[in-house]
Amino acid sequence: MNGIRAFKKAIELSFEWRLAGYNVIDIEGNTIAPVLDLLCEEDGHKPRYLMAEIGGLMGIQGKVVLLPVGMLTRAGSGQVIANSTREQIQQAELLDDPDNPNRREEEKIFIHYGLRPYWEVEEAVEASKEAKKDTEKKESEDEKDGPEADDA
Repeated sequence: MNGIRAFKKAIELSFEWRLAGYNVIDIEGNTIAPVLDLLCEEDGHKPRYLMAEIGGLMGIQGKVVLLPVGMLTRAGSGQVIANSTREQIQQAELLDDPDNPNRREEEKIFIHYGLRPYWEVEEAVEASKEAKKDTEKKESEDEKDGPEADDA
């Protein structure tokens, strides 16, 4: 994924993604880390991952983890809840370049959190839309043919 950091590049985000200054909270209510940034697609700026830095201490850089946006809930009061435990987040694999994860790294992220990758979800949604269009088209054609067939 060719990513772009939303806060760093001052990308205009919709309200639900304005998370600068928020803290990541796990499902048990523990504060994990402050939100570092959102990693968005270069084309269209669609948020894909929340970036958080965990384990840093007194000027020593921690590990940057990517949390898929599908596992997040904005809770208000400066908090975003990750549908995960602290331990699972801490065990996330170290990435070569968190700003630009490759497809293999992205797959590992989704497997780690037990989630379906966004590209598979989007393909399924698109296929569903196409199937719905086909069904509506067939029903429309049947309606046009229906009364004439009954009169014969």
